[in-house]
Order: sequence, then structure tokens, then C-alpha cells
Amino acid sequence: MAQFNTYQHKSYDGGLNNASSRKSIDRNQASALENWDITYKGRLICRKGLTQLGGTLANAVKSGGVYRQSSGDKLLIQHSTTVQYLSGTTWTNLGSTTTIADGAEDVWFESCPANDEIYFSSEDNDLCHWDGGAGGLTAEAASTPSGNVIRWYQNHMFHINNVDISGTKYTNRIYWSDFGNPETYTVASSFIDIPGEGKAVTMNILGNALVIFKENSYLFLSGYGSSSWTLSASSSNIQNVDSSVGTLSKRGTVRVGANELWFIDNQGLIRRIKQTDYGYDSEVMSTNLNYSPNLTYLSNASAWYDDDKIYFAVTTGSATSNNKVLVFDRKASKRNSNKEAWTTYTGWTPTALLTFGSSPILHVLSGTKVYKHVEDDDDGVAIECRYDSKNDDYDMPERYKKYTYGYIFSDSQASETIRIHASVDGKSFAHLANLSLASTGTPLGATGPAKMGPTGSFILGGTTDIEKKYYFADGGGTITGKSVITSIRATTDEQIYVDSFTNHFTPRSLR
Repeated sequence: MAQFNTYQHKSYDGGLNNASSRKSIDRNQASALENWDITYKGRLICRKGLTQLGGTLANAVKSGGVYRQSSGDKLLIQHSTTVQYLSGTTWTNLGSTTTIADGAEDVWFESCPANDEIYFSSEDNDLCHWDGGAGGLTAEAASTPSGNVIRWYQNHMFHINNVDISGTKYTNRIYWSDFGNPETYTVASSFIDIPGEGKAVTMNILGNALVIFKENSYLFLSGYGSSSWTLSASSSNIQNVDSSVGTLSKRGTVRVGANELWFIDNQGLIRRIKQTDYGYDSEVMSTNLNYSPNLTYLSNASAWYDDDKIYFAVTTGSATSNNKVLVFDRKASKRNSNKEAWTTYTGWTPTALLTFGSSPILHVLSGTKVYKHVEDDDDGVAIECRYDSKNDDYDMPERYKKYTYGYIFSDSQASETIRIHASVDGKSFAHLANLSLASTGTPLGATGPAKMGPTGSFILGGTTDIEKKYYFADGGGTITGKSVITSIRATTDEQIYVDSFTNHFTPRSLR
């Protein structure tokens, strides 16, 4: 009697690795991974979809922000010259003055806790602010700095990136306001000419430093107060960290907790700066990714952090706007000894990402719409999910095997179909079978997990696992080869999930 060998796949924690060959990646990695979430141990879950928030806008959304005020947060957006906030389910004018002067450039939004107001800035508009009242936007004098990026840091408002003062633009200067007042500036002295290669692009906060990013370098601004920040010939609290690595995107950096700052660099690599007891460490965090960034449009990139996931919306291939989202899953990474754990989301075209709400939810600004990252499909469009395993020889590289059958397992969450494909010895994928699901238990809640029922308990997905036996050849026959790639796919408008799969085979010499 033939002796069957069984391989059971239990972990997806390694995420996507399409930078290495399909044969050399680890078993917990995937050679293709689109729109599957790997947050939960031993499970693929179709990512949540997008649900439109508010009405469709007259113009494409250029930017957005969250007005964090003592009376409650407000979600704001800019489309062309109009700035509006979300009131219930309606985009509403700020008040009597609701427009900016020039809609060609996207404005930067920055809340200021010192006076409970929000500020709007770009090189093409005077610095503006809103106090949440009916009076709407208030513009500062033209002599006030107005940069494409502003940050409230150590009780000063900082400006960078083509800072405009009375019609003159400063490409490589950083300006800051007087202490505690984002509307008053000593422009004659409260600035630094930034050393390093390339133009000044953006800035973000890491621990007790402000990280300044230029096109081909980045630096740390440390110290406290105007005198401490001033450069002199003999000493400086600006530390030049790297003279070749920078960023081209003003929205391409994101804080992750208090001690990490992630950014997309000028070649499209994802990097992390980490503060330690000994200073700052920098490393590339996308060594497993080969996603073909369109370098011409790297300035489009937008980064965000939400619910233990780090998002980078990027422009790839021949596209001219962001058409792929790279997602780093910190929970999966932690289970996998803090190694890389990437997935990719397709079907989105984000201009920017942000988090908003009393129970914070990721929001996606795209085209003339704003979406919440909830529910089961993308604004009525089904989600295409795909997972491909490594090209696995099951540790018998020199031996031919007869691939006979396998099993795929799931708890049913919705009436959907999961398709199982396989490629033997790198040949074209063959469709082996469908796992047809039928909802028998508590469906997934809006935030992912199923919720407890009113009686205090529930059975998730019914009383038993659903399994499907599939054969590698029609009629229950076998396919002979040295290695196999297992592919799990679905076109779904429900949040379905898949657990493990097993493949059964017989080494040829044991026939």
C-alpha cells in the first residue's frame, strides 16, 4: 500500500515575499498576497471594504485632517478651493468664509491644542485657522510664514517645504512661531537654513526630536526653544543622519507609537527610524517587497498608522496616482519574531488616509469620495482576494511526487465561494475545486471579530469546521512533479476567511 505524506499549512504570519524566488521563501510567507488580512493566527480573512461617507463631492478630494478640539473631533476635507467638515452624514461649509484662495495645491491641516483651533497651510495660500465657529476661516497676514507642511511641536508651529512669506518662497528653510502662539512669528530670526542634499520636503516627530526630511537626506532637530535650535559655526543640534536617503512625499512619513517613525524613501523603499537608549537606528523594512514603484510619482505616496497596521499608498507600474496599498501587520510580525509581515490591498486609489471617530476607524480619501474602512465590499464592488504559497518541494527537492488530494478548511461566515488552484513544477495554475460556504453562525462584526450574543455566548461559524476535499487531477487522479504552489482565491462581497490547508502526496519511489 502506498505511503502518503501530508503537509499541513498552519501559519501565514510571514506575509508577502515576492522579492525572493518562490522556492526560497519561508513556508509561512506567500509568493502572492492580495486583499487577505493576516492579523489572526493561522487564518486568512478577506480585508474589510469601503463604505462611502457623506455625499459625492463636486471636485476630487485633495487633502483632509481631523480637527481635535475640546468639544469633540471634526473630520475636515479640502476639494479644490473649498474646505468642509462632516456634520452627521453631510459635508458642511465651515461658516461665512469656507474657501481658500488657491485649490491647485493641497493644504496641510494641523490642530493646535494651545488655542483649540485648526490651521490650514500651503505655499499658495496665506496661513488660515478655524475655531469651529460660524465665522469660518480666518487668514493671517501675508507676512506670516505659510509652508506646504506644518507641525505643532514643543509649543511652536513649524513650517517647511516652499515656505511663503510675502510672496517669497524659501525652499530650504524651516520657520517656527513664537512660543505658544501659532499666529505670531519673528521671521527675521526664527528660522534655520537646513543643510543636506535636496529640497526640504516634510517633517514628523520622533520621541524628543523633530525629524526633517529632504529629498536626499534627513536630519534631527533637537533641543528646546529658539536659542537651542539656532545653528552656529562650532556646534549644532541638527544632526545629519544620512546624505543619500530622503523622501519625495510630504505625506510619506508616519509615527508608529512613540519610538518609531516609518517613511517611504526617494527610491520607494519603506524604512523605519527607531529611537533606542543609544540613539537612533535606521533600517529598510520592505526587503520582502517587489512592487514596481513609479518613481516619477513617488510624491503621491501617503502613509498612515491605524489599529496595528502601517499603510503606504503608492503609485505602481504605469499608473499616475496611488493604485496599491502596502500594509505591514504588526500583530503578525510580532508572532513571527518581529520579522516583516506585509500584505497588499488593491482596488483602492487613496489620495490620503486618516483615522477618525469616537471608535477610531480608518478613512480613505479617494477621487470625489471619502470612505470608511468598514463593511464587506468596496462601495458595491466585490473584493478580489489571492494567496499563493511558496513553490514547495516539501524538503524532497530531488524526488518526484504524486500529488493526489488535499483539504481546505474554513468556518462559514457567508454564502460565498473560495476557489482552490495549484501549479505543479511552475506550470499554469489549474482550478482544482470550490469551497462553497453557507453562513451557519454569528457573522463577523464591523470591526472584524464576531460579537457576543445577548445571552452571553455564541458559536462562531457553526459547530464544526467546513472542509473541502480537492483532487489534483480530474476524476480523482494524480499529478506528478517535484514541487507545488497552492493558491487560494475568492471574489467576494462578504468578509470570509480560510484556515489551514493540507496537501497529500506520495514520493514516486514508494508507489
